[in-house]
Amino acid sequence: EKAVEEAIQTGIPFDENIDIIDAKGEEKYLSVSVMPQIADGEVRKLIGVVQDISKKKAVEQQLRMKEFMLENVSDMVFWINDSGQFIFVNDAVAVAHQSTKEELLGRLVCDVAPLVKAELWNERWEWFRKEKNVEYESLHLRKDGSQFPVNVSVNFLKFEDEEYIAAILRDITESK
Repeated sequence: EKAVEEAIQTGIPFDENIDIIDAKGEEKYLSVSVMPQIADGEVRKLIGVVQDISKKKAVEQQLRMKEFMLENVSDMVFWINDSGQFIFVNDAVAVAHQSTKEELLGRLVCDVAPLVKAELWNERWEWFRKEKNVEYESLHLRKDGSQFPVNVSVNFLKFEDEEYIAAILRDITESK
């Protein structure tokens, strides 16, 4: 109401998102856009568009929740491109490797996994592509050079015509 009154008084258009309770008692999210029509220096009428953005809001919330969960799970999560570069690492990866996420992004698998040889990456990639899902044990390096054993679960994925590896690792130091 205040925005409408202001548009009438000032002639300035507005766009706002509001939440309401509809006649059925359900919460709805609306996008409201109003354009004052001015004649002879006065606002004569308001032309507006109201759009129900409830579904869009729900999808955005679900996306934020997935991102939150991915960032905060205790397992290490890596997304790796066909060059063997990390394009995503979650917080657990940074903690386990005693690095920052920024230090790890763009680095190669062979930089933190001493059993993975850079010159054999293409063969390994093809193996992952063929097998789709693979689980094995390996070693990883911390920033200080110390090693720790990990269980590795690799999933080969294709998303929007690009191929990736989603690798989920668990530190198995305690079970060794």
